[in-house]
Amino acid sequence: MHGRRAAGQKHEAADLGRPHRLEPSEQVLARIIEWAAGEDAVRAALLTGSRADPNASLDALSDFDILLFVTDDSDLAEREDWLGAFGSVLVMLRERGSYRNREIPTRLVQYRDGSRIDFTLAPLEMLQRLADASERSPELDRGYRVLLDKEDLTDSLAPPSGLGYTPARPTEEEYVAVVEEFWWESIYVGKYLARGELLPAKYSGECVLRLGSLVRMLEWYVQIDRDWTQPVGPHGQRLAALLSPQDRGRSGCDIRRVRGGRELGGAVRRDSPLPAGGRSGGRGPRSPLPGIDRSRGGGLPSTDPVRIRGRVIVADRAAPPGSDGKEHKERI
Repeated sequence: MHGRRAAGQKHEAADLGRPHRLEPSEQVLARIIEWAAGEDAVRAALLTGSRADPNASLDALSDFDILLFVTDDSDLAEREDWLGAFGSVLVMLRERGSYRNREIPTRLVQYRDGSRIDFTLAPLEMLQRLADASERSPELDRGYRVLLDKEDLTDSLAPPSGLGYTPARPTEEEYVAVVEEFWWESIYVGKYLARGELLPAKYSGECVLRLGSLVRMLEWYVQIDRDWTQPVGPHGQRLAALLSPQDRGRSGCDIRRVRGGRELGGAVRRDSPLPAGGRSGGRGPRSPLPGIDRSRGGGLPSTDPVRIRGRVIVADRAAPPGSDGKEHKERI
């Protein structure tokens, strides 16, 4: 249990005092704990994400990422009335992942008071596999805090390593694939612009070139002098702080340089720190939300990681490299 507490103490609802004595963020957590304690289907609740990461920079806009481990007979995904226990719902997004051919519902909720809570309804089987170390979780490696545990199910969870979202050193094949994808997609930017088709040009330039290929290369680049132990966060969240000012500007990671739609060309400038190479390949773009696959219309293979808007909740240790939902898409 000592490892778990390195990322935040285990709390019971009664330990948190009266809500008016708490900081606003603790008030939100107190409401979650109180609700979960009275919900039979919820056996454990964890806080993950930036609010459980000791190295994260928090502000009033930081989300609350809540991982609820529920029983098989839980109806929380169907009735949804429980979401009102935490405030007046302004807007909600329903998404789903898949875990060993089982659907993992998520409810991403923005409340009128400004708080944003992302709920993931996970099966107890997932918690058991995480506890016996048969599966890994970059999200929990980043940091977690046990809010509630009715049956001491989290006692065997490994302590956070602090290395969640640290990329592994790529193989030559993986490196070349990113280089080839970048140069292949760059052809389409020019083609779309020549046709006056701005929207597909923006997709190829931003989603595929910059966010897909360039950000991935930069995540590797910042590891070179850091012995491959530097977390970069989901979606390259920490890259701006890890890159030099010059590299930030040239790569498009400096938000101060974004000017409406005029930054498109910055992703393909010849002076940018882009992957070296030049061979064309046949790899299409990665899904913007790998692991939450809307294109195939069905469940994911059991070896696919459970991802919630880019956060890797759990991944099978036996998953083959590159099993991230990539698929080839033909273009015209």
